[in-house]
Amino acid sequence: MKPLVFIADYIYALWLLFRSRLSTAQPSTNQGNNGLVILLPGVYENWYYFRRLKHSLVTHGFAVLHADDIYKGISIAEDSKALSNFIKDHSLENVSLIGHSSGGLTAVSCLQTAPAIKRVVAIATPFSGVANGHIVRTSKVRELMPGSDTITSVEVLSPNLANKVISIYPSYDNQIWSKSGSILKGAKNIRLNAKGHHLILRSDGLAKTVVEALAS
Repeated sequence: MKPLVFIADYIYALWLLFRSRLSTAQPSTNQGNNGLVILLPGVYENWYYFRRLKHSLVTHGFAVLHADDIYKGISIAEDSKALSNFIKDHSLENVSLIGHSSGGLTAVSCLQTAPAIKRVVAIATPFSGVANGHIVRTSKVRELMPGSDTITSVEVLSPNLANKVISIYPSYDNQIWSKSGSILKGAKNIRLNAKGHHLILRSDGLAKTVVEALAS
């Protein structure tokens, strides 16, 4: 089963990337009455990966922005700083961040400098790092290796901030590998009945869980 999930998950990720390049749609914003949500994609991802989740958020009355319009995906530290400045410069309130994979790390990092953030929802986020950083040795992936500055910073997150975080992760994650890799100490950790690092984004259970998390 795991090899099949592994293959299917990366096919799905590549399909989303391919479709995003062909799509004429743009990462549009919208108005809502239940607060503002900013969506943060992971490494080598873009706004298109959140299409299904965004539809659910809009349906439930949330205003949605895409981080693609705020930062350039240079590094987690720089992206976090740019996002924090954006929130402060626009005097945003009642803001929630939803990040997938490394986007969850960017969200948690931003939480430490932007007190206006009400909630962070991290999806399949490698809070303990990813082992494949030894295989794919790009600068973006090296940030996610165990013991990196990024991983170390979230491991010592204060209880008050960790309490704002909800980590949602699949029962099997082909990219993080470790069963405890998406568990963040002090946060609310939810193991979803879904399989696949990217396939979790198309899970109906994810949309329901995220909406409930933002309402909590």
